[in-house]
Amino acid sequence: MTGARSASSVKKSYYTQRTLIGLAGFSLPTAVWLGSWALDGEALLGSISTYYYSSMRDVFVAILIGGSRRCGSSPSWRILHAPSYSES
Repeated sequence: MTGARSASSVKKSYYTQRTLIGLAGFSLPTAVWLGSWALDGEALLGSISTYYYSSMRDVFVAILIGGSRRCGSSPSWRILHAPSYSES
């Protein structure tokens, strides 16, 4: 059973992955606002998308790409969502 992962470790990994993606999503508005305020002295901008056009563009894109890369590339995603074929 070399290289095989137990179902509980896959579920734990999947839960950890979902938690980290959720934290990234919740931290995005705070991170770009605080960074923009600290670096440029800008007040709260009109929408989250506006920060893409500010000095916080790199942080904004990094958080989005970091979250999206983890979604489909994880082995736990493939294992938990693989089609199950049962023999009749």
